[in-house]
Amino acid sequence: MTTESKPGYLIGLSVDLGSGRVLQFSTNLPIGADRAAMNHELDKLVAVSDRQQARCVIPALEAELTKAKVQRNACAEDLARLDGENDGKVIKMSERAARDNARVTLSRFDGEITRQEALLAHTRKQAE
Repeated sequence: MTTESKPGYLIGLSVDLGSGRVLQFSTNLPIGADRAAMNHELDKLVAVSDRQQARCVIPALEAELTKAKVQRNACAEDLARLDGENDGKVIKMSERAARDNARVTLSRFDGEITRQEALLAHTRKQAE
């Protein structure tokens, strides 16, 4: 890094990463730099900030996914228990409703887990 002082444009970017962390970037462009050069430098700064933001979000996304999987497994166990208790018996309306609700909830968890896995994969790719 040089300490040489030249007239030019100072371009800066501050990014709030959450949890009290802020990332700051700056670069200089010489006077007379054209719009394309400015856009190029800004694009580089934004790409770096996007990558750092993605890296910061990954642990929270992993925790959310783990929590959803635990809840989904608990729901699947409840449904298996309800199905096992009623094998070959006449099922009361309330028990049938409980099983139907468990199936709907299980389906929602499956959809949520799929969505979260896709988001995590996308975020990991951004963090590369």
